[in-house]
Amino acid sequence: MDDNLAIVVPCYNEFERLPKDEFISFMKKNTRCKIVFSDDGSKDNTLQLLKEIKESCPQRIFINVLESNGGKAAAVRSGVLYCYKHNLDFDKIAFLDSDLATSLKACVKVSKHIKKI
Repeated sequence: MDDNLAIVVPCYNEFERLPKDEFISFMKKNTRCKIVFSDDGSKDNTLQLLKEIKESCPQRIFINVLESNGGKAAAVRSGVLYCYKHNLDFDKIAFLDSDLATSLKACVKVSKHIKKI
């Protein structure tokens, strides 16, 4: 049986680059996955775009908002902590860049080879 996977996606001013339709399509097909978008103090319309994506799957897409830009590592860390703080049901956790240079599908595939601790 597949494990529940939480994917943290750090975002900073991604309005023009974030592939909205890919995230929505993926979430409709992968019911054991959750996505936490960790907005790192974006100054463009990234947060509005993330809210639109969340509407497609409100029970499994989450938005963590950092008030100011702290960098990618801070956004990833905050997103991971969000998963624990909000008791998201997951067995494994990963992070991907918001442009999906590594695809969501590849992330799930790799996660299947990682053993739970």
